[in-house]
Amino acid sequence: LRPDDRLKSTIDGEAVAEVDVRAMNLTLLASYSGLMPKPMTRSFDDPYDCGMHDHRDQIKAYFMEAIGSGNPQKNQVGRQLKALGTTNDQLRVLNKVIRPAYPCLTALKKNHVDSEFFAFHEAEIMLRATEQIDLPMYILHDCMICKTSDAVQVADAIRKAFYGYVENLGWYPL
Repeated sequence: LRPDDRLKSTIDGEAVAEVDVRAMNLTLLASYSGLMPKPMTRSFDDPYDCGMHDHRDQIKAYFMEAIGSGNPQKNQVGRQLKALGTTNDQLRVLNKVIRPAYPCLTALKKNHVDSEFFAFHEAEIMLRATEQIDLPMYILHDCMICKTSDAVQVADAIRKAFYGYVENLGWYPL
């Protein structure tokens, strides 16, 4: 389903909610590396907020490209940044701000610690969350589509599954 249509759906005639894990790949990268990004030092802060509020979409695209390639050295504008109109000069500014604020980027390794690596762990966490509760819901990458009345219980199950999973791997639980 397209994002605009998802929340128009129902389960058993009840409106649905989308319970999302904010910045799942970045959160997993920080947990894996044990290197806490400065914007993630408080629970409800925006993990992409590194002081460039007007450039959030570019910052998120930067991470999608870096994690996707397993390469923390963003020296050229990739497809996602290009689609946002990012220039090479803007990329240099992003590098100056992002690299020091997110030391966890240094843990990326092409073909080892990249988006495929984190997709596996994301799926394992979401599967464990569904196993904790017997409710109708659908996994969609880093979120669950569930009945609105079940959203708090689903969020709690995801949180518990995340913490239990990363602790079991010996990663740092954020």
